[in-house]
Amino acid sequence: RENRVRVVVCDAPSFPLLAAKRAGVPSLLVTNFTWVEIYRALAERVRDEGDEELALRGDDLVARLAEEYARGDVLLAPGMALEMSHCRRRIEAPIIARAG
Repeated sequence: RENRVRVVVCDAPSFPLLAAKRAGVPSLLVTNFTWVEIYRALAERVRDEGDEELALRGDDLVARLAEEYARGDVLLAPGMALEMSHCRRRIEAPIIARAG
């Protein structure tokens, strides 16, 4: 607020989206994955390995992260992006690269 920031742009972390929402600043997430997908897969893996307590802690973390990502205003998803249904508004973006 003090610096009159007009937009917060971040890649994979959720915390800047939460901070932007609290400050009343629009936010843009530019990524092809979020930590929700990473930690959800890890929780499933430890559950399959028999560590239910750790898996439940992972489930809690995933839920909190999903809530933070849901605070973001827009997801700009480049090609080959994961689903990321926990993000509210999704805009597809083509892959941008030089010709090989």
